[in-house]
Amino acid sequence: MTENAIRTILNRREFVMRATTVCSMFCFGGGSLFALFRSGQEASSSSEKHKFQKDTGMSYDDFSKFIVGRMLVPIVGAVAAKVGIDVVQEAIFEGSKKRVAAQVKSLPKRGLADFAQNFKSQDPFNVNTWTKEILQDTDKVFEMRVSECLWAKAFREANAADLGFKIVCSADYVTAETFNPKIKLIRDKTLMQGHGCCNHKYIFQD
Repeated sequence: MTENAIRTILNRREFVMRATTVCSMFCFGGGSLFALFRSGQEASSSSEKHKFQKDTGMSYDDFSKFIVGRMLVPIVGAVAAKVGIDVVQEAIFEGSKKRVAAQVKSLPKRGLADFAQNFKSQDPFNVNTWTKEILQDTDKVFEMRVSECLWAKAFREANAADLGFKIVCSADYVTAETFNPKIKLIRDKTLMQGHGCCNHKYIFQD
């Protein structure tokens, strides 16, 4: 790989991580990117809002299509075409590990229940970007069935499901392992791949 190619990956890595906080990451910690986007719109002042803070009227669906269709697919796709999707995936995994490690380092506990709390959050981003059913919720097993995922929808509509699976869904394993090495994800179906659901099953191994 050339020095320029490596530099391109490094320059894009932070952008990719910020824009793909989805699925687990993405699901992990809620919609930080969307929250950041909305925070400017909700800022109040004694006078008329600055144009940067005006409400765009953008829905969650519009937002996902913008991020995926106009940013992730063309940019990450172009980088992957130059250096290979596996290199891009590795960079994202490294970024995921750093991001999750930074978020959890101050947590007093990192048990399965603490990890699962991210999926049970009623944060508007979580509530409005996917539909899930919790099947098991114990100290040893957390299992859920996801029947709708806005990010899978956006990537599939952009004809980029393979890219979405590589850079979004696959990072779920890294997220769980980084949160606690004893947490293992078992899954053989994803909406991104065209299955009828995502069958997440997290197991805490002693």
